[in-house]
Amino acid sequence: MWSRREVRIAALLALSLSGCGGAGDHAGSVDIFDGTPAGTGSSAAKGGGGRSGSGLNPGDFESPTGPVSAGSGDTTGAPIGAACVGETQLGHEVEVDMYVMLDRSASMRELTGTGASKWDAIGAALTSFVQDPQSSGLGVGLQYFPIATPGVPDHCGLDSDCGAQGGQCRSRACAPPTSGSASFTITSCLSNADCPTASSGCVRLGVCSSDSRLACFDLGSGGCGPQGDCVPYVGDCTRYASCTLNDYATPAVPIALLPDNSARLIASLATLLPRGLTPTSPALSGALKLAGQQASAHPDHRVIAVLATDGLPTDCLPSGVQSSAQAVAAAAKVAQQGFTAQPSIPTYVIGVFAASDTNAHNNLNQLAVAGGTKQAFVVDQGQDVAQQLIDALSKIRTGWLACEYQLPSAPLEQSLDFTLVNVELNSTTRNQQTIPYVRSLSLCSHPKLGWYYDADPSAGESPTKISLCPKTCDTVHAEVDASIDIRLGCATLGPD
Repeated sequence: MWSRREVRIAALLALSLSGCGGAGDHAGSVDIFDGTPAGTGSSAAKGGGGRSGSGLNPGDFESPTGPVSAGSGDTTGAPIGAACVGETQLGHEVEVDMYVMLDRSASMRELTGTGASKWDAIGAALTSFVQDPQSSGLGVGLQYFPIATPGVPDHCGLDSDCGAQGGQCRSRACAPPTSGSASFTITSCLSNADCPTASSGCVRLGVCSSDSRLACFDLGSGGCGPQGDCVPYVGDCTRYASCTLNDYATPAVPIALLPDNSARLIASLATLLPRGLTPTSPALSGALKLAGQQASAHPDHRVIAVLATDGLPTDCLPSGVQSSAQAVAAAAKVAQQGFTAQPSIPTYVIGVFAASDTNAHNNLNQLAVAGGTKQAFVVDQGQDVAQQLIDALSKIRTGWLACEYQLPSAPLEQSLDFTLVNVELNSTTRNQQTIPYVRSLSLCSHPKLGWYYDADPSAGESPTKISLCPKTCDTVHAEVDASIDIRLGCATLGPD
């Protein structure tokens, strides 16, 4: 399979300072093959840009005789003359920084198919991922949502525990009917008005001492019968979650390279437990802000946001949001703003849900598409969540590393001419195919294949890396033996 570490950069170095013709057009210039003046002595046979004379190195590239279009079959660009000499350099993949925004809402306590809670499974997956030797060189940072509002406690039993800032305590549930069916769904409540008419009201909830997964209402000794005592359920305050964007833009663990940062990431995961609801919009806004700052500080890196969640937005909802669909749309708008910003930050979405919850699939895909990543990675809660998460993170890691490349340094202290750069795809099935330059991501849909700079040189900006268009990236991944060459010194090829 194609490896990102097999990328080769073939640089055609345009060392002459005037024109692109043969030796006869360079009076006074020095021929780089033997150091003698161009057009004289042993270099005369090389005039005109042909390959018929002696003294050419095996790695030299033949110069075509006219401009070349994408469909011509010739992949070496416009005329470059004999002053271009082939040189192969080891390519350097773009460094990738990943800011993970991890859901720690109360629903993360639910069990998975292996018997572990979703929270424990996610912790195990992230631990494995950051310790994986293939993650070495990745920059990874971490923050959680919800973050506690300052002054609001992590736990509560009564409303009074939450104080003036925290609102009410979510430690109550609708009591079962006094008669009728033995089947009853436990429903959280804050007042009697939240309960169905068949319920006797909103009362303090308990859990059985022998098994905290079992709910009970008869608080006290023996309240669970053979399952032990009914002990009060420990809840959280309704205003527990911070809705402040900047709180989520401040990482619990700053972005730093693996494996050096792995110990801090693992230690951080061990310090927290699930709590509260799901303030997706401010959390994602904060993640994208931090990622944008990281990208601005390191323009030669690729920075991505990873949103890992097991629920739809339920807290810190924007003004006017009245339904789940509106809450998802508001979060998708945040993802879209991050992707269309400069620098662009894509949002990858990982969701942990029951396989039957098709609405969750559609809603998370909406976030992913808005964030520029096509579709969400949906993990089946009923299966091995940890392994599915590892697989998803590995695909994210591979996807970006395989499709962005650093520009090589200009040779011999020259300035790099961004109009003399070409990207080639090489494989057994495609042989050598020049990929046209399309100027920006928004124009990637025009050619079948394409690439673009992270900044527009025609607008006076200075690119730092080359990106393959999404379709091109998919093509490279599909090829068993694909490699990418970046050629310098020949006129950049555009689309047909």
